[in-house]
Amino acid sequence: MLEKATGWMALAWFGALSVAGGAACRSKGQASGSRSTAAPSSSVAPASSLAGSVSATKPASAPYEAVLERQALDSALAHWNLATNAADERGLEAAYAKNLSLYERIVTRSEAVKRKLDYVRKHPGFTQTLEQPSWSDTGEQRIAKFRKTSSSQDVPASSVDAYLVFKQSDGAWRIVDEGDLRTARKVGAGVDTARRNWKERVWDCPDCSDPVMPDDPPIASPPLGPDRVKALGPVPPGAPETVEYGRAGFPRFASAVDVPLFLKATAQSANGDGRWFYYDAPSADAGAPSPSAEPKHLLYCSIGGHFSYGNEPAKAKLDPGHVGEPKVRYTTLFEKRDGELYYERYIFADDGVMNFVYCTFDPVYEAYFYAIVQRMGRSMRAISGGQTERVQRASQPYGVE
Repeated sequence: MLEKATGWMALAWFGALSVAGGAACRSKGQASGSRSTAAPSSSVAPASSLAGSVSATKPASAPYEAVLERQALDSALAHWNLATNAADERGLEAAYAKNLSLYERIVTRSEAVKRKLDYVRKHPGFTQTLEQPSWSDTGEQRIAKFRKTSSSQDVPASSVDAYLVFKQSDGAWRIVDEGDLRTARKVGAGVDTARRNWKERVWDCPDCSDPVMPDDPPIASPPLGPDRVKALGPVPPGAPETVEYGRAGFPRFASAVDVPLFLKATAQSANGDGRWFYYDAPSADAGAPSPSAEPKHLLYCSIGGHFSYGNEPAKAKLDPGHVGEPKVRYTTLFEKRDGELYYERYIFADDGVMNFVYCTFDPVYEAYFYAIVQRMGRSMRAISGGQTERVQRASQPYGVE
């Protein structure tokens, strides 16, 4: 989650690129597994020839630095293709960023590698070739678009218009998004159907019945991204294997965020700036000595907004989830603090408002909760209205930057 111009926005990247009828793609439902390194298939174009075909699209008059960049990108694309065909675990680990969008699902690097290796293992003789690769730039990202043909002993050859999105990470160009148009359209169609059939729901809010400061339980509207997502990694006690999302609104400072419906909510803060969403371990799992003991928070998130007073960090970047004026920028942070994992995302608008999602969660269930907090942060959008009467703007699809 996973935000770039990914997911459904990938459709726009291809512009006038024609899509062959009946194109097929690799299965999204790849299960986890592993495979040792094998020799690349002879049907795969050599790295040198693939890199050469991509480099040919770069003007000869391009600056020296741009030529070097394109050569590095050509090499990254070629090595990803070779590592995929060879089921090369280390090669794929080097190709992917720490977190990425893999066919419309936000996953960790290790999960992406497991899925790729397991797919190749289950399809003996698997090969893929890339044709007509081309490059385009968008901010810090470089997008490779190509026609991908895949086949194996049990599956006939099929082709699909596919893409990879690269971004600099740890001194190298690494993949932050891998997908194809067919999958993007399928997921987009599913989201549209879910929105049309959405029935109003609310989050459980135990504190909302407080007689001193009563509040209405927050209402869930259709989410910006898919409404149901299969969980990653070990599932915390009592938590669902399939996470359902709804969209929570924060009216005072005009933002909206996709939030799992199994989380509990608090009443709004006293000044209406936002509220908290959390998930507690069952009392037995938390080792609570009595029902009155403080529960153990496995996930605890604060969502809301306030005035920025011009305190936007110098390194804030343009947020890909917003277009038009006023400009919106963002920052993210993920680190370990006092035995817990901490994630935050802020968006800063030129209208003087900043919105935030910040969460702490148990590192034992990092894969499960990290996918959730990323989805929450990257689905955050500035909406119209609020205390500053924000201008009307369209929400861009959810994805990965």
